Amino acid sequence: MPVRPDAVAIYIRWSTDEQTDGTTLQTQRERCSLYLLSQGWQVNEDLIFIDEGFSGGNLNRPALTRLRAAVAEELVDCVVTYSMDRLSRSVADTVQLVQGEWAGKCVYRSASQPISTEDGNPTGQLIFNILASFAEFERALIRERTHSGLVRRARQGMYPGTRVPPFGYRRDGKGRLAIDVATADVVRRIFAMAVEGPAGQGPTRIARALMAEGIPAPTGGAWWAHQIRAILTNPVYRGDLVYGRRRVNPAARRNPAAPRRLTGGKPLAVVAGAVPPLVDRDRWEQAQQLFADRAAARTREGLQAKNRSLLAGIARCRCGGPLSLFYGRGGQRYYRCSRHFLSAGGCGADPGVIRADEAESAVVLAVRERFATEGLRQAVAAIAAAPRAAGGPAAPPARPRRSGKRMAESTTPQPDWAAAAARVDLWQSLDVAAQRQVLHGLLRRLIIYKPKGAGAKPEIDFEWEAPV
Repeated sequence: MPVRPDAVAIYIRWSTDEQTDGTTLQTQRERCSLYLLSQGWQVNEDLIFIDEGFSGGNLNRPALTRLRAAVAEELVDCVVTYSMDRLSRSVADTVQLVQGEWAGKCVYRSASQPISTEDGNPTGQLIFNILASFAEFERALIRERTHSGLVRRARQGMYPGTRVPPFGYRRDGKGRLAIDVATADVVRRIFAMAVEGPAGQGPTRIARALMAEGIPAPTGGAWWAHQIRAILTNPVYRGDLVYGRRRVNPAARRNPAAPRRLTGGKPLAVVAGAVPPLVDRDRWEQAQQLFADRAAARTREGLQAKNRSLLAGIARCRCGGPLSLFYGRGGQRYYRCSRHFLSAGGCGADPGVIRADEAESAVVLAVRERFATEGLRQAVAAIAAAPRAAGGPAAPPARPRRSGKRMAESTTPQPDWAAAAARVDLWQSLDVAAQRQVLHGLLRRLIIYKPKGAGAKPEIDFEWEAPV
């Protein structure tokens, strides 16, 4: 494909692990600029893309992202780098980028290697594939050597890498973990609160207690439940040094939204007794057992509450958090914002609790008033004539999937569940799960908010799915 003289881009990448190989930013820029001039092309300052301090292990780099956008908009006919590994040290990423995403849009050339992906240049394409393989091989060797060194340090009892020490510890002069007197008592207290009493205290309650006393979190700000949970489940506090529980996520190479690290799997090194413990092993194990019991109980209670909750999975708080059902004194049912009441910092909307019977009655009344038309009532007989396997009226269909805010098209006719809601006797004959499915089909969005204070009434905002 022809290359416009003013549509040639220069891409430069330099990372901290390449400080001694001679590929500085200035070296790359000068070599690429001279190459462009030797080909009769212009050096366009607007088409020079520089990523400083970024690894070549993936494609998630700001300047490369801008370059890819420029290629997609057909502003670039040719991309030039100092060497091919400046694009990526991954064969899959390099081939996918040059021969996949850029195919037919622009060509690639190297200023220091006889590489070109232009048609009619099979030698340049062969060298491109060979050098891409060597670049990935070199990267794998570097990763293996780094990994091996960190694992060896961990087995020697030294805290690997440059990570911040766990809360309650500090590094000593030899790279090992030593107890930090200023914060160790906070960790011990967290474990004591977690195991005190028959069932202990949960992470949210512990976080609120620490915040109420003005004790700063590891980050210096507010405590959150996930921080308490991370402390209570970290084996370092029983004296064991664990390395390698987190893994690189392969999907993060091509998807910037994917997490870069994955937690789980067998750790690379576990060294028992390598760290001075802050709690004894019996207390640590007791905290894990209470955690597991509480999680199992929460799962059972959540399933039971959902089966008794008409608005579960439908109603949301003003902040966007889901409303969940809980029981107060005397068995009274309430809805509350999960995001607000289950995190130490709240959700920002500062909602109060909402009596379930008030909210559910208001929603059902609004549904009946909106869909109580004679035409809809005539469809009730057809719906009621389709009995369920266990008897009674037919269960509502599963809610169709949506793309964004639009409902997916359905090729099969759906029963008129608006009519079912309008028919009082049929509505009352449905169980809670079936009524909830009816509401799923009728409501696109349901926001319920109640300000704090005596006498405050819940405010309900409907967005209907079905037309009138």
